[in-house]
Amino acid sequence: RVVEAFLPNSLRSRLCQCVLLFFRSVCLFLSSEMAAIYQAPSDLREFKFGLFDCFGDTGVCILGAFVPCLLYKSNAEAMAEHPLFTCCCLQHGSTWLLRQKLRLTQNIEGDLMSECWQVTLFNPCATCQLAREIQDIQKSKGSS
Repeated sequence: RVVEAFLPNSLRSRLCQCVLLFFRSVCLFLSSEMAAIYQAPSDLREFKFGLFDCFGDTGVCILGAFVPCLLYKSNAEAMAEHPLFTCCCLQHGSTWLLRQKLRLTQNIEGDLMSECWQVTLFNPCATCQLAREIQDIQKSKGSS
């Protein structure tokens, strides 16, 4: 509301465009930099759950849709990250970074650019996919 009071619609629209352009530039830069540094292993696997398979776990689906901050916090804690890392105002960035960490530690195929777009366009689904993947990994470690 404070932003609405001080910024006219045209300026707010321009500000949003600048922020989007900034994130797009960061994604492109990181994608090219990481591709040069990171040599992908040949035994990559896919995510076990699809991006739009969030209805397979009703509890995760409800959290992701209605109380996403709790799901971000749960994901961060499960991946040994600080819960403040998942502040709701940083939800896209934190989801993206957690997904990157999971992909790299679990040899899941994908690249920074596709992750960036998935998180930007389908953040609740990407967060639910991350949560389900983490739960599956924890179950498999528990049964081993």
